[in-house]
Amino acid sequence: MKTTLEILSLTFDTSLSYCENIRDMIVEGTKKIELDFRKLGTIEPFGIVYFSNFVKTFSRLRDIELSCIYHDNEGISYAKHMGLFQNCGFDIGKPPREEFPTKEASHIPITIVDVENLRQEARDTYEQVGQIVENYSERLAKLLTSQKDTTLVDTLTFCFREIIRNVVEHSKAPKITFCAQYWPYLRKAEIVVLDRGQGIRNSLNENSTLPDIGTDKDALNFALLPSISSKVAYGKKQKRKSDDFWKNSGFGLYMTHRIAGMGGDFFIASGKHGLQWIKDEKKDHKVRLKGTILRMVIQTDNISELQETLGKFRTDGFALAQELTKMEIEPSTASLMLSKHRSDVC
Repeated sequence: MKTTLEILSLTFDTSLSYCENIRDMIVEGTKKIELDFRKLGTIEPFGIVYFSNFVKTFSRLRDIELSCIYHDNEGISYAKHMGLFQNCGFDIGKPPREEFPTKEASHIPITIVDVENLRQEARDTYEQVGQIVENYSERLAKLLTSQKDTTLVDTLTFCFREIIRNVVEHSKAPKITFCAQYWPYLRKAEIVVLDRGQGIRNSLNENSTLPDIGTDKDALNFALLPSISSKVAYGKKQKRKSDDFWKNSGFGLYMTHRIAGMGGDFFIASGKHGLQWIKDEKKDHKVRLKGTILRMVIQTDNISELQETLGKFRTDGFALAQELTKMEIEPSTASLMLSKHRSDVC
């Protein structure tokens, strides 16, 4: 017997909800699921990436049959263009791109880039892989906004760079999936990056100087603290050589979540847990994910000069990092430290 699930929109909240509905159906023994897109309305980058990744995972199970129905309309045309259906596993619309975009557009459809290609390009050009990521990040920011040398371009470049670098350096994922959109009339930009790597908890537990982290929730709270990284010895000062500009200092996620916090929205999820910051309000979410997904929504009218903003955040971050090195921090206290810090600096 076939069970039908009506998909009315793919926003942040609805995509999480629909995925839980699908999982519940399968747990209850449903073998045939029909996704009804005939009334599909609003779709956003996170909904496109998270939902399609989830559906694709279950579509590969031998005893589960997934199908879909839809009417051709404006919403469906956009979904086809963004690669939603192909990434779900349905032979409909355009497939995800495999290379960084080269033309200006206010949106970037699902793009799946091979990490090894980035490393090979670095070897071929005798550059650090971080510089290759920087170059592509700047290009993405300029194409997405149709702007050149502006504060918005600088900010988006920084965010793209730090998020993509995080995948390349820590996830052990073979590919990076990303999607983005810029709404000039809403003064809002959304960036989503997903990897199917080892997940944040496994990554941090590779660092023997950190306490053992037993849950995905604790791992997320740890990861957002400054100077916490799978590559950086906890509590030790890092000496940076002149030729080691791209060495990760554990500040990437801390800085990006602070930028999104300027009136925007930050979400990171790994394994079975998701953590969302909306301004200074923190929310926990249940997810089902192999690897990690990160979503940033930036209110572009709240962006000030990037160097000034980053300077303030770095000062705040270094102060917190110094405080952390003076204590034996445990997973259970990481969340409290982060929340207290956010309220103190805002």
